Parts: sequence; structure tokens; C-alpha cells
Amino acid sequence: QLHPSPVAASEMTSATETVLGIDNAAGPFVVFELEWDANGIKQSSPLAAASNLITVTISAAADIYASSNITLSGFSGTQTADGPLAVTSSPSGAFQGDVGAWSSGTLTLQVASGGLIAETSYIVTFWLQNANSAQDPVTVTLACSLATPGTFSSPVASVDFIPSTAEVAGVTSGASPLKIVVPIWDALLIAQSTPLTSASNLITITLSSNVDLTKDSNITLSGLNGTLLPDDPSHPVTSNPADKFLTGAGVWNMDDGTLGLTVGADGLAHETSYVVSFWVRNPADEQDASDVNISATVRSAAYNAATAADEDGANHAIFPEELVTASTESRLGIAGSAAPLTVIQAAFTSKAI
Repeated sequence: QLHPSPVAASEMTSATETVLGIDNAAGPFVVFELEWDANGIKQSSPLAAASNLITVTISAAADIYASSNITLSGFSGTQTADGPLAVTSSPSGAFQGDVGAWSSGTLTLQVASGGLIAETSYIVTFWLQNANSAQDPVTVTLACSLATPGTFSSPVASVDFIPSTAEVAGVTSGASPLKIVVPIWDALLIAQSTPLTSASNLITITLSSNVDLTKDSNITLSGLNGTLLPDDPSHPVTSNPADKFLTGAGVWNMDDGTLGLTVGADGLAHETSYVVSFWVRNPADEQDASDVNISATVRSAAYNAATAADEDGANHAIFPEELVTASTESRLGIAGSAAPLTVIQAAFTSKAI
């Protein structure tokens, strides 16, 4: 007859190794609920229709396996078409192919082969195009489907990003994601120095806007028709404050009656009046005042923290064309003759000898 031999029970020593970046996590049934730290989100431009560089910073309390899916959702109010969307990251190559799947305001990223390291901040950037109309900022949510070596994935609680509230382009809280404003001119006034035929005539425009105009933004004045000023690709322009336009000159086209200006390195600040002046030569014949319009495009550019480089966006914000208010002042005693390109022939009203 066989008799079993008793074996004294003993307590097993739990492993103390680090697993997924979590100390002492190798012991049996040590269970850890993964938490994300959505450190922040910001945008480069709050201007309608502009390209907008989104920057998010994330870190996790544990390592994230390769092939896990991270979703950023809530980006309502863009013109970005569904499909693959290029992303950059720092450290670089954090996501497969440096590309995400964009669909209806949600970006899905798949973690690359090296995984994400616990307690490491990752910067992720990507370009969107803003909507054409104004809107309040959105709430962006971070979620994750965590891949594991076994059959079952591990659920991860979603978390809302903490938005930046910094001013951008002169817009309060303009760094908050997808806060959008439409650029408009706050004040516009145009006047001339003389209404006399064939005379040199100083045109002066006063303008201000609700947003900043960055370096290399373009302003176009149109409707200055009938002058005798020939085409000039570098027509002198003065401004007050001084030196606000590149090379102190604009591109003049006589037939079109347009002057194109490029904003200089310092840009134009919001809610600030700028006076722009340039000379033309009046028509040889009398004419009524011209309707002068102004339009502008604001260059979309941003510093990409993931690549440590300046980048240009594909789409620029646009100021809708707007009529410039004509001065009603008098010149040379002639009522209303300060309106642009009001031209009269000087003549004696009485003759006697």
C-alpha cells in the first residue's frame, strides 16, 4: 500500500522585479490601473480657415505596449478631411509610420515597436485646418486601447486634456484647442492730400484689426484706378509706427489700381492703429472718388516643439475684402475732396483785367 509523504507548506517569495515600468509589479496578482497624465494641449492659430498646429503632451504611469491604440477625440470644427494624417513626436518615432488615422474629429495613433516608456513625456504634433466660422474652444479627450501579450486587452480610463489659455495672435485664450475667431478690420479710413488733376497725391490709410498680422502676411489695396503712376514692383511706402512693411515698399499695378504690401518682421499688433502712406499721380481728367477696398491673408506658421523647427502651414487666414471708409474732409477749400482719387480741374471762376 502506498502512502503519500506530507510536505510542509511554505510561503513563496514574491518577485520584486519591475514590470512595465512599475516597481515591484512582478508579484502574483499585483494589479495596477493605468493612468494617463494629459499634461497639456495647445494650438498655434485661432484664425478662421488657417492651418493650425496642434501640440499635445502626454505621459503614462506605466509602459505602453507596442500596437496599443491611443485616440485623441473632440476636435469638432475643422476642415481637415478624413484619412491618414502626418504626426511628429518627441522622442521621435513613437507612433507607427509617423501617421495617424483621422476621422470625424478623432485622431487614432498606434504605438510603434519600441512602446512608450513610463513617466516619460511625449510631445505629439499635427496640422489641422480651422473652420471658416467662429467657435468656442473644444474639450479634447485622451483614451487608450492597451495591447497586451495575452488574449485580453486592459481597459484604460479616458482623461480630458488640460488646455492652454495663453493669448495667441492677439486673441484671449487663443491657444485653447479650436477656439476660432474671424479676422476683421476694426477701423479703416482713407484720405488724399490733393484733388488736382495730374498732381502728385499722397494717399493715407489708417487701419487696425482684431487680430495680429504676422511677418510675411499680405495686405492688398484695390480700387485705386485712373492714376498716372506707372507699374512699380518696389513703390515706396511709409508707415507710422515706422518700418512695418518689408523693404519699405509695395507692389503697384497701375491698370489694376492695386497696391500689395508685405508685413515686416515685427508684424502688426491687434487693436493698434497703423497709418500707411504712399504717393500716386492723379488722373489728367476729372473723376469722382474711387471705392477703395482692402483684403489680407495672414501667414500660418508655427514652431514645432516635436521637431524644434519653424514650419509653414498650407492654408492662410483671410480677411474678407472690405470697403475702406473715405474721408469727408475738405482739401483746398473743396468740400469732400479728401476722398481718394476725387479729381478736379483747377480753373479761375472769374476773369477780369
